Amino acid sequence: MERDKKVIEQSGVKFKSPYIDLMNQAIKKIEQDIIQNKKLLRQYGIRIYSENQTDSGIEVKYTFKNFHHLFNPSFDKIKSEVEKMMKEYLK
Repeated sequence: MERDKKVIEQSGVKFKSPYIDLMNQAIKKIEQDIIQNKKLLRQYGIRIYSENQTDSGIEVKYTFKNFHHLFNPSFDKIKSEVEKMMKEYLK
């Protein structure tokens, strides 16, 4: 969203302010949710110890209850989820 905000700021859009304000509000909500999610991860004892980008998606390794787990969503799945989340944040 930060990158998109910069694109709007540099664009020839006549009324930039409403779009920038909306994006700033969404960014603040996202930042608050990230903080809350980090607290929840700590609360439940989930520790992410590796994040790598692969050809097909992202590989996240984490521990939960002393067991190692792998989460490997594809870029298509990530894109779909991010678009849904952006729509919610921009409401």
